[in-house]
Amino acid sequence: MRTLTHKQGRIAAFGMAAVAAAVLAGCSGGSTSDGAVTVEGNVPIVYAKRSTAMTINPTNGSPFAPGGDLILREKASPSAPEHNLTAQFTRDAQGVANGDASDPEVSYDGKKIVFTMKCPATNPATIDGAPACTGRWNIWEYDMSTGGLTGGS
Repeated sequence: MRTLTHKQGRIAAFGMAAVAAAVLAGCSGGSTSDGAVTVEGNVPIVYAKRSTAMTINPTNGSPFAPGGDLILREKASPSAPEHNLTAQFTRDAQGVANGDASDPEVSYDGKKIVFTMKCPATNPATIDGAPACTGRWNIWEYDMSTGGLTGGS
């Protein structure tokens, strides 16, 4: 059995005290915030409304479940009307969901939204005369000032 010298014992005690302090600091309930964000005024919000039937890892980067859309709610209120911004790409002619949208990110000025979308190559939708859907995940951009989609790249 090896014994510690006086100096080694003090270093070990200091190390254990530092670890204990870090653990206690991480567990402290000093904050009263519940993590909620308050938005005042008539500010629109955008989010991905996706299927809850996915049983795969959502952080995988390639999970796909038909029924995902990019939704714009006119203001931050549960009663505010919502608009499906991607329906022309994620729904077929009968309205059946066959595409998916995910991961919206808003620009610092709130004028553009970048997101990913996967729509089937059989979808006849076009952007600037070119087929909009490739059957793969692509990066898209929605311009809030013009109300139009660009992308599929």
